[in-house]
Amino acid sequence: MDVATFLLRAEKLQKKGPLALFTSEYRFLTREAEGAGDQLKAENAVLVRAGKPTPYCPPKKGSLSSSELLNGFRAIPAADRPRMSVKDGMRIYLATKWPCWR
Repeated sequence: MDVATFLLRAEKLQKKGPLALFTSEYRFLTREAEGAGDQLKAENAVLVRAGKPTPYCPPKKGSLSSSELLNGFRAIPAADRPRMSVKDGMRIYLATKWPCWR
């Protein structure tokens, strides 16, 4: 899924308020974000084990809230969002949230 579509669907869902937590759309978007996060975590671990530079350096107990993620996606220029996957958008946000100090 691209970032533009994810944001559009998430913003529609937010309008439902607390009831959104009980919808299949909420579960779908959660799985989409968690899947991208799992892939990024695995990719980062491979780079660390290989001794290569990583795009971001999370703390041992780092977490990312849904509002942080959505705000990170909103910071991506609107023209780039339709061409960018959720995973790539998340990578960009994580690099700003947890930069590597080399």
